[in-house]
Amino acid sequence: MMQKKYPGFGTEWIVMGQNDDGSPVIGYLIDEPRERFVVIPEPEDAMTFTLYTREHPEGTLIDSVEKLGKIFDKSKALKFVTHGWLSDGKADVCRTIKDGFLKKYDANVFIVDWGEISRNPVYPLLVERTKSVANFYSKFLTDLIDYGVDPKTIHLVGHSLGAHVSGFAARNVTRGKIGRVTGLDPALPGFTKWFEWDYIKDTDAEFVDIIHTSSGFLGIGKPVGHVDFFPNGGSVPQPGCSFIKVTVSGEVARLFHLLLQFFEACSHGRSWKYFAESLTSSIPFLAFHWDPFQDFMKNRSCEEKGVPMGDPTPPTARGQYYLKTDSAPPFTLDSQEYEIDNCI
Repeated sequence: MMQKKYPGFGTEWIVMGQNDDGSPVIGYLIDEPRERFVVIPEPEDAMTFTLYTREHPEGTLIDSVEKLGKIFDKSKALKFVTHGWLSDGKADVCRTIKDGFLKKYDANVFIVDWGEISRNPVYPLLVERTKSVANFYSKFLTDLIDYGVDPKTIHLVGHSLGAHVSGFAARNVTRGKIGRVTGLDPALPGFTKWFEWDYIKDTDAEFVDIIHTSSGFLGIGKPVGHVDFFPNGGSVPQPGCSFIKVTVSGEVARLFHLLLQFFEACSHGRSWKYFAESLTSSIPFLAFHWDPFQDFMKNRSCEEKGVPMGDPTPPTARGQYYLKTDSAPPFTLDSQEYEIDNCI
């Protein structure tokens, strides 16, 4: 039915979000004809690393470790955040998480911007480039370690395609092993066995934690980390994502509503919003080790202690965890409400 009304829907193109004017952001799942689109630049010509600290919150572009200077304290923890497809380092996902890290930690926070590459609308081309983007990223990380940084103090955070980029980058570091990688709803298309592509794995770092919010749609569904969190079941729609406000009208608005609800770009983005909130909230996203998920949905009695999802997740956490969230910020449920809603 959808294919008849909207030719190519789901096989050649999908909706990934909306612009400021309410119009849809379209991404293409085919790579022909490639000549219609701008040639993708090489990572060394397009990627940037911008360092933020509490003393220098405005950010400093760092194109080599020799330029770190006095603004960088290698004794402090390092946090990296990067984006996914059709996004860049100025996007809310990067800015919000960066601000949360600086509020919580006196740390070195880097935004990794590969937007000149990721903004190409032909998705298969971007899947192909994740490895080369990650290779350039890993060289920067290795240079930092050679500069004297302890790899165990490095935490990489990536959303969607950026989750895979972060995993590959950590994996390719040649000096020690990165302390932690957090994958925020790692992208599904192109990273399944059917496509025979690699993906973020629990072997990429000392600790790999994953938050799934659109499993089986835009996000990978199977557990791939040391610990995998499935808020609200981990799939679509996440609470509050059933209806999207659209400022355009007519057939475009109806199409956009339909596609957003079906593909759930909103749910895909909930992963990074949950993580960002975990940095600043005094109330944890407590998750529980129910298996299978049907037990959780039936609200069966829980006797275990909860494990916090997001930044506070302990590196000893293992397995699959489930939890509920609210439909709007703050997404965390307070302790009393959580006890009632999740532990009966």
